[in-house]
Amino acid sequence: MKKEKLIAFMFDQLENEGAFKLKKSKEYIQYSKEQQKRGIEFYDFIKDNIFPEELSEKARKLAEEYVNSCQDTFYCEFKVYYHQGFLDGINFASK
Repeated sequence: MKKEKLIAFMFDQLENEGAFKLKKSKEYIQYSKEQQKRGIEFYDFIKDNIFPEELSEKARKLAEEYVNSCQDTFYCEFKVYYHQGFLDGINFASK
């Protein structure tokens, strides 16, 4: 199995088994709570200040789609860093 495929397999397995324990990270919890707070404030602002309701709903939907695309990008970035870190480790160990 090629190194790249092995690393991708390891990542998927570890993720599926819950090896990435983000909820045990104080920093992750802090940022997650801040994100939730800001999201509520943002959606409340839309609801209270954008009229008519159709525009408010459209703005909310666009915001949700934007946030989802950001999360997809961050997840992909995390996988690339993980992959490259392990690949660097394998290459270093095989010298």
